[in-house]
Amino acid sequence: MREAWSLRASWTGYSTAQQLQGLEIDEADTFSWAIGVALPHRPLRPSVDDPFDGFSAWRQALDAKGRHWREDLPFTVDLPDTWQDAPALSRVLEITRQHARADRTARPWLQLPLLLQRLGITVTPLPCLVSGAKAFRFDRLDAASTVTAQLRQLARLANNGLDRLSALEVDRLRSVQAISAYRRPGALMPLLALLHHHPVLSPEKAAQMLGLTVSGAGKLLTKAAAAGLVREVTGRGSWRVYIVPDLAIHFGYAAAPIGRPRKAPALAPDLDAVLAAFDREMAALAPMLANHDSGSNGPQQDFPA
Repeated sequence: MREAWSLRASWTGYSTAQQLQGLEIDEADTFSWAIGVALPHRPLRPSVDDPFDGFSAWRQALDAKGRHWREDLPFTVDLPDTWQDAPALSRVLEITRQHARADRTARPWLQLPLLLQRLGITVTPLPCLVSGAKAFRFDRLDAASTVTAQLRQLARLANNGLDRLSALEVDRLRSVQAISAYRRPGALMPLLALLHHHPVLSPEKAAQMLGLTVSGAGKLLTKAAAAGLVREVTGRGSWRVYIVPDLAIHFGYAAAPIGRPRKAPALAPDLDAVLAAFDREMAALAPMLANHDSGSNGPQQDFPA
């Protein structure tokens, strides 16, 4: 789930950076742009400029390894003498503040996950930890309230990232259970694998990605919706769009469940039912094997496929 989570988290982090720039871009808009499927009831994006033109370069920077924290910063960091004794998170916020004053683009906010990793706070860059404050461009970080608000924001973003990872794991277990319920799942298996990296799908997009007809992809998504693996969010008979359950709730297309959360599905199958089915199949096969052995010198008996 690492690659699927990192991809979704990068879409979330990039949305946060654009919002800090004052652009009216929701997380759902970034998911829609990245996957290439228009979500219903979303306003059209203006065509004057492209707010996503820096996404690919940022993704490549997240994958770069072995770089010093001073690299990729287009300014000289002015650090006080007591900087080495300050907590690591305070140093990261101070560098981000200076970067925001030197660069008016979204780059300072996008650089924060890289700083957290290069200064040893996280093991790898976590793209969900894109954060910042517009006040960085006007005020110093002397105010305790500003620092406290940023620390709380980072904690909230980290917890949201864990929730998204848990949702991915639950979807994976549900996918295994759904596949095991079919003797011949067919294209259901590649569809469920595709949903991890493309959590928003239409029959046209699924047909293009899986090499199916549009009609076949539509039937496949309907089967996945019946199993509770996706939710149809358009409410119409044609040009449907499907979203994985946790994102359908997060984007406001479905109501959150009320009451105690359901227990996550177990990965292990019901072995009693599996063994009972195996015994029935073996009992049906025994007479055919006996007839085959007794008539080995005569015409061979055809076995069912």
